Amino acid sequence: MIILDTNIVSVIYAPNHPDLPIIDAWWQSCVDRNIRVTSITRAEIAYGIAILPEGSKKRLLAEAADRFFVPLSKLILPFGAREAEAYGPIVAHRRGKGRPMGILDAQIAAIAKVAGAVVATRNVSDFLDCGVPVVNPYQ
Repeated sequence: MIILDTNIVSVIYAPNHPDLPIIDAWWQSCVDRNIRVTSITRAEIAYGIAILPEGSKKRLLAEAADRFFVPLSKLILPFGAREAEAYGPIVAHRRGKGRPMGILDAQIAAIAKVAGAVVATRNVSDFLDCGVPVVNPYQ
């Protein structure tokens, strides 16, 4: 199973994103096509759209996000009790290595750990030393 980080999802759902050919080529090369997203990524995308000024760009991105997430609603992995238990040790381990991490990335890492999934992200360093495998679709 592969969990797409927010920076990958934002390429996929955004209309005419210049990085889409890179992500598409990576996707075509994947053996594991069991793709998931997290409730954290859904929240990050919703926030990014909410802070945009009113206008056509905001409306187009909101519509594109709905087209992306609505069909995937059963594939969105939540942050629940098991993930909350995994979160603490991940954050503590990173802190002990002098690599504190953001709350949202830690939640995504915890979801991946519980699911036994790989995280696909452009920001590999955000997930190092979390106990989850990481892949960079840009490489």
